[in-house]
Amino acid sequence: MVTGSLFLGEIGNPERYKTSKQIEKLAGLHLVENSSGEKRGIKSISKRGRNVLRYVGYLVTNIAISKNKEIKAMYQYKMQQWNKKEKMKVLCGINEKILRMMFAVCKKRQFYRPEEVKKYWREKKVRVRPCKTSIRLQ
Repeated sequence: MVTGSLFLGEIGNPERYKTSKQIEKLAGLHLVENSSGEKRGIKSISKRGRNVLRYVGYLVTNIAISKNKEIKAMYQYKMQQWNKKEKMKVLCGINEKILRMMFAVCKKRQFYRPEEVKKYWREKKVRVRPCKTSIRLQ
């Protein structure tokens, strides 16, 4: 209840936003490149947004990784893909996904359906490694 009310309090009316990218930008989670005239920098999150919204997403991400099977599988897959040192990047990526899911639940006025996450996860897994998997999706 508290997390949902904080989320809605930070974004306001969900009908004002057309896409979930606007929520990411509002939270300051969109990627920017830190570069100068001579050097090309690395991409990182901008942190120009509402820090309470970022914090709420971070808290929900940590809880979802420990309690939700689908999010936990996604986290473990991403941690295998990246180095162990890149844990914060993985957490930020999952944070973006969870904020998008929260926005979709508010915008569509539906309950959370884990089969939608499973469907997305299967599609993502097949797209990443189509040759090495033996799973056939219909």
